[in-house]
Amino acid sequence: MTDFFEWKKLGPAGEHESYIFGKDGFYVPPASPPDTLRHAHMVPPEDDPLYPQWNIDFKRRPPSRKTSNKALVYACNINGFTKRETYLLIGILENPNAHEFIKKRTPIEIAVMNEYIRIAQAFNHDARQPANFIDVNYSRSN
Repeated sequence: MTDFFEWKKLGPAGEHESYIFGKDGFYVPPASPPDTLRHAHMVPPEDDPLYPQWNIDFKRRPPSRKTSNKALVYACNINGFTKRETYLLIGILENPNAHEFIKKRTPIEIAVMNEYIRIAQAFNHDARQPANFIDVNYSRSN
């Protein structure tokens, strides 16, 4: 968790400056409703064919977007008034199936992705009500 929060403290530059995390963005339909569920690519295992490219992209200047088949799934809530960001880490889609998993072709993929979406939607709704979540998440003021 510490790695995630340190990465988020870097802001948009974090996508290029972190070795652990790479390309970051929302899942898009049909994987998830718009602006609901986010994912960040994570460094692949050393035995993965994408591992050498991850290292090349990390060292490249200007930076390249690092991608892999392993992703951290999370939700982000931005308070419209204070611009305060809170995060909920939901799960990790393990290598090598992260990109296939979001296509929701099998019952387990459908069930897991739908549960991730439900959790993100509840967080995005309930994070506006402080009594529903204990605030232990990193927050960045803009």
